[in-house]
Amino acid sequence: MGYRALQLVIHSAQGLRNVHNAPQLRKMNPFALVSIRDNNNNLHSSEEQTPIDSEGNTNPKWNFHVTFNVDITKVEENHLALVVKIKSRRKTSNRDVGEVRVLITELEGFGDANAVAERRLNRNVVNLDGTSQQGEGSLSISYKFGNTVQHPPASTATIGNSATPNAQRRPGTARRLVGKFKDEIGAGLATVAATAVVGAVGTVLPDFNPFGGDPSGAESAAADDPSGAESAAADPSGAEFAADPSGTRSSAADPSGSGLNGDAGEADY
Repeated sequence: MGYRALQLVIHSAQGLRNVHNAPQLRKMNPFALVSIRDNNNNLHSSEEQTPIDSEGNTNPKWNFHVTFNVDITKVEENHLALVVKIKSRRKTSNRDVGEVRVLITELEGFGDANAVAERRLNRNVVNLDGTSQQGEGSLSISYKFGNTVQHPPASTATIGNSATPNAQRRPGTARRLVGKFKDEIGAGLATVAATAVVGAVGTVLPDFNPFGGDPSGAESAAADDPSGAESAAADPSGAEFAADPSGTRSSAADPSGSGLNGDAGEADY
């Protein structure tokens, strides 16, 4: 009977149930998986993932575009349905939020061989077992069928998304772990290499100090004041006068001698 393109836009969800522990303290990071499936949940297309809305919490927005080229005969014989599974990303394992399942034959315009205008659809989100509970929320999508063609297009799915604030794709867990492992290995090798270089230089030049200067402080002290005179001059305890046994310097500083014999607090240094 031919093939038709089913063009979809997964717009948003509203009023989803927060499936995380302590929902008052932790927001969800919702995303959706879009596919075509039969009654036994077998895939009849690729499964495409929307970006993750890290700020939407229970009211995420995606505006995700995807096109599936469907076989009209298989759609009718196998009761194929459009399936949108909503999940919330976690570091360990993702949490199921719910799903929307709509038979493609029930979408308005499917029986029309010509292309039809874009239509909007809102459906309640249900649990994965098909049951519905109050507070599961709803999903908003739009769709459009293309003209019927006799041969399948070269591509079975075309995906993309419009610009959506706070929406992001994250690499898979395995890829993130591999990247982290590479970073840690690189840092460890750099540390080992630096240690080996310093050790080798220390073996060839025993007096080599990679930090510069004289760790003992002796070189600095000798360079600043080899005679020690400056230190003696800075000492108000009288050591400077003891260093001049002739009393000449003391007499010059205080001819009357009162600076030596009087109150130490009155001495003129």
